[in-house]
Amino acid sequence: MITFNLTKDQVYTLYWALGYALDQVASDLHLGEMDDDEANALQQRINDLISLHQLIYDLDEEYAEGKT
Repeated sequence: MITFNLTKDQVYTLYWALGYALDQVASDLHLGEMDDDEANALQQRINDLISLHQLIYDLDEEYAEGKT
């Protein structure tokens, strides 16, 4: 398990930066120009970013509820 000591402002910054990165990937995605392996690798990276984005959101919700 990896532990980070981030302030709430840093968490918000990371959350929004990941959201921006996801938007950029989605807008720049041209699967027709990729072979299947490249498309699958990109899809996995997108899924990882989405998972991390959701994790940060969930942690913020727990923090707001006083669970962490």
